[in-house]
Amino acid sequence: MCNASFFEKMSLDNHILHKHPELTASVSSKIHECTHCEYKTTYVQCLARHIMRHTGAELACTKCVASFTTKRSLDNHILQKHPELTASVSSKIHECTHCEYQTTYVHYLAKHIMKHNKAKLTCTRCDESFTFRSSLNNHILQKHRDALLSQDTSKNHLAEYVVKEKPIEIQCSKCDMPFTDQKVLDNHILQKHPELATTVSSKIHECKYCKYKTTHEWCLARHMIKHTVQM
Repeated sequence: MCNASFFEKMSLDNHILHKHPELTASVSSKIHECTHCEYKTTYVQCLARHIMRHTGAELACTKCVASFTTKRSLDNHILQKHPELTASVSSKIHECTHCEYQTTYVHYLAKHIMKHNKAKLTCTRCDESFTFRSSLNNHILQKHRDALLSQDTSKNHLAEYVVKEKPIEIQCSKCDMPFTDQKVLDNHILQKHPELATTVSSKIHECKYCKYKTTHEWCLARHMIKHTVQM
């Protein structure tokens, strides 16, 4: 059809889509299509840049077709969907001290931490725990109804009879953030209040390249990736 030459099949296929669409049936590479128009390409990055013309967004993810109007939003997307690209994030990262969750928005972190700190509703008959009272009530009525009613406990008071709250046991002395585990509290202190590091009783894992410290070995391993990417 023309004399254009290419080093790889994907580039040739992309050329065919743009210059010779009547030969699209001969394309074997995966085709990415725009949902706003007839644009097609074999490169996901090209589709992302193209979509920005429709959405008005200025920033596109280099890994998928998502696009954003702010760098902070793009960085948060990378943390959530493409953590292997964390080294490319320039916005401030807020990290959960309970798990690997990361975000560029402090209010997202606060909402996430609530999942860890939420008190459990526990059945005193079998110690099974539930997040919602309605779930516990259903459990009571299904599993322990006969036993409780035989003790002259009215149906309306079944939940009150068996529910007990597991209170949060320890708080940070600096900011009052609650924790259920000393190791997690100690890690919080190292990350947020390093001036109190001498109060940490858990084993501390230290980075040999910088001042980073943590009580979680997996956190150190994750941190070290940042250095290996830079080397």
